[in-house]
Amino acid sequence: MRILIAALFMVGLTAGGTAYAQCSVDGNASASCDGDGGNNNIVVDGAVTDVVQPGGGDDTVTVTESGSVVATANDAIEDGDNLTVNNSGTLSSVEEDGVDALDNLTVDNSGTISSVEDDGIEAEDNATINNSGTISSVEEYAVNVDDGSTINNSGTISSEQDWALDLLDDTTVNNSGTISSIVCK
Repeated sequence: MRILIAALFMVGLTAGGTAYAQCSVDGNASASCDGDGGNNNIVVDGAVTDVVQPGGGDDTVTVTESGSVVATANDAIEDGDNLTVNNSGTLSSVEEDGVDALDNLTVDNSGTISSVEDDGIEAEDNATINNSGTISSVEEYAVNVDDGSTINNSGTISSEQDWALDLLDDTTVNNSGTISSIVCK
């Protein structure tokens, strides 16, 4: 039996003069956990079975060791510019990206981020990916980032049917872990 815990939103609180919303998922949720307009702090300490969309940019999503976001038809986490994702749990999508963001994405991953049909992580310019866990994709790139990005890997980044990394100009990769792909193009 699945227990539905409603996401808790506290809107209108201020921190340093900035309005923000906070959403905590402490149990199992079968609906998405959405923020409100930017500067959101979302903590997932249970199971979310749809997309987490903070909404608006300048957001932080923390997935604890006991947390998971498992989406089937959506990105597991999707947001605009300046998204920070701290993951020690599981972020997974079947049809879309594990994490999908615009410019200035920061990911600190010690858990698992994966996708079956799309990228494990997809971001535009100036992304910073710190991985000591696992980032993977079956059909697409494990990590797909644009100009000026940095990838620090001491874990595993892999793709089964495409390149593990899709990088554009001025991207730096520091690797002491494993980056692999079984495809030759």
